[in-house]
Amino acid sequence: VANAPLVLLDGSDLERLAVLFQFPQFLEHCPNDTLSIMVPEICRDAVRWKEDVQMAAAEALYFVVNMEVPEAVAKRICIASLRIIQMSESGDVFDAWGEILSMMLPQVKRNDVLALVVPATKDRASSDKVESRRLAARIIGSLNDALTAEEVEEQFLDQALTLCDDVDSSVRAMIAQSLAQVGSKLPLRISEFHLWPKLEKLMLDENARVRAAAMRAIAKSGEAHRSDAQTSKLYRNMLLPMFLRECSTASKVAAQDLRTVDDDVYLMLEIFSEVYGYFLVAVCGLFQEDSDWTAALNALRRMVTCNGPTVRHWCAFNLPAVAS
Repeated sequence: VANAPLVLLDGSDLERLAVLFQFPQFLEHCPNDTLSIMVPEICRDAVRWKEDVQMAAAEALYFVVNMEVPEAVAKRICIASLRIIQMSESGDVFDAWGEILSMMLPQVKRNDVLALVVPATKDRASSDKVESRRLAARIIGSLNDALTAEEVEEQFLDQALTLCDDVDSSVRAMIAQSLAQVGSKLPLRISEFHLWPKLEKLMLDENARVRAAAMRAIAKSGEAHRSDAQTSKLYRNMLLPMFLRECSTASKVAAQDLRTVDDDVYLMLEIFSEVYGYFLVAVCGLFQEDSDWTAALNALRRMVTCNGPTVRHWCAFNLPAVAS
């Protein structure tokens, strides 16, 4: 491990690639030395490497971002990601280091997030480049763990709502995905007056990925605020009818041979099976008729017995919520 940084510093690109490809083994057998010696070297010099080596460095750091690392290492990875993203602007390297940044943020100190990441994210959210706006949409979801609810609202609510109306479907899908985390953290009044109306609109989007992400965001944020379901008008007027409507659709689709249905139709069924438990827990307190429970449980029965393995998997995952 002590010799590896010397190769990264002075070796050829081929030698750097050889070291980076062995990074997982270094990390597995010598985790402390790898984090304290190799990772800082990668973060310091990756900005001047060629794109294929930068890509290999990002792939190496994928093994680090899910670990608990020292604050100094987390900050180094954050700064390196921001520098490479600033230089790349688009492409695979841009996307890879953007993902590294978003995955590392929960371990970066709050003051560093406010100083380094928040200004860069706000700039990218208003960029004329799709890749930058999509990255900003991704980062907004990751900032949910690093900032307080008040800071998220103050810094990013307006930009998040603007990104919901973006002309590019990948940006709309990404911000809808992030709003699953953001909507769970922000106060109910924000969801009621701002987020849920936008997400309801996205549920009618022409792109299935956008619709799927919006459904997930509504279900998870609805479950997070379920204690207010009895007093919130939108739970009764929007979330409950939406859930029952999706139950009806899921029952019809799951009864078919799923090998023959359209990919977009299957995606929506798969996502509904994933968030079925969240949705049910959010609105079941508002069920007033036996027919509401019948519709909900019929949908589950159809999905459990369908020939879509991922749908059945998610149904099993949701059974504890149904039982409770």
